[in-house]
Amino acid sequence: MMDLSKCPVLDHHAHAFLPDKEEEKGATFAQFFHWTVASEEENENYILYRRVLKELARVLGCTSKKPKDILAERNKAYPYGDTEKQIEYIARLFDDAKIAWLFFDTGYPSSEYPHSYDADAKSLSRTFKKQKFNFIIRFDKLFFRLFKATKPFDDVLNEFLETITNVVKKEGYIGFKSAIAYGYGLDIHDHDIEDARKAYEELRKKNLFALPLDEKMSKHPDIIAKEKIVRDFLTCRGIETSIKFNVPVQMHTGIGESPIINVQKCNPIFLYDLLKDSKLGKAKFALLHAGYPYTEELAWLANSFPNVYIDVSCTIPWIHVGIRQKMLQIFEMAPMNKIMYGSDGGKIPETHWIAAVLGKEGISRALQDIVDSGYMDEDYAYKAGSWILYDNAKNLYGVK
Repeated sequence: MMDLSKCPVLDHHAHAFLPDKEEEKGATFAQFFHWTVASEEENENYILYRRVLKELARVLGCTSKKPKDILAERNKAYPYGDTEKQIEYIARLFDDAKIAWLFFDTGYPSSEYPHSYDADAKSLSRTFKKQKFNFIIRFDKLFFRLFKATKPFDDVLNEFLETITNVVKKEGYIGFKSAIAYGYGLDIHDHDIEDARKAYEELRKKNLFALPLDEKMSKHPDIIAKEKIVRDFLTCRGIETSIKFNVPVQMHTGIGESPIINVQKCNPIFLYDLLKDSKLGKAKFALLHAGYPYTEELAWLANSFPNVYIDVSCTIPWIHVGIRQKMLQIFEMAPMNKIMYGSDGGKIPETHWIAAVLGKEGISRALQDIVDSGYMDEDYAYKAGSWILYDNAKNLYGVK
């Protein structure tokens, strides 16, 4: 079988983690490897978690197969409060997976979501000794800060545009990110500025913008509809700015954290009108999470629109045994030079690491299937694999 295990990895979509922020109230190691809050018995019976334990035992040289022994070795290697040992452990994992470069979404965790922290270049440079990293600014985190300040609409618009301009021009950020799918859906419309101003000012007077998203979702649908007008308008202005500076826009699509996400509204096909817009459709869109479970729809969009690219995070590693099949569904329609590896890892380093380990395995198996079927030769398959794992993201973002 093809073996991409030695290929370097550029993690196109990752979340920063800081070792001193790992311990969350009531959290156990197993809970970082699935999407829901579950009992201890459920935690230990998720397939991904079992594979994580197996791979951890390999890396740590642990001969025992008992979860408690493997976790004891992990905690010994990654002790809470011992920064130097933590950094050594992170390097060990990332060397094992050949993770060389990461693009960090700065928006999560954030003040709008639980477990808040902000990772900056200084803190990350202490954590990562060998890896390169770049930053992506998240519109939604900025929206929340601006809305919470309850400034007039024109001030919000001007500060938003000034901020996203400055991070690109002065701070070296390489792209933008929108998670408008959370709570508001992907049917984005470019509203008239007067409609956006009216909706904003109506809600500002009621101080409803100060609520975090999980609280806001319990409010009346009319409130959500008005805020969607504002967020749609600002998101479109952000997309315009991305065109101006020739930087990609990452868009959340597909699954997310329940119950604040409505997966029915996160099908990437809802972006169709936006993508064919004569003005906004000129942006470079990196659609995240392979649209899962709407993977085939996303692959079709990448086939149909020259400026649409696919990120496969979430599918990797969260569907573990299904990675090979999802990659084949993407390969059915999407060009090989428009598919980018990502982990969506965060909170603990093992999420980034296991994604790279399982991602290489699943991509290798899918490419081998195509070689065996006679559609491509092995040389091209290895090139395609290295493009997905590294080169496609590097080329799209124009980084060196």
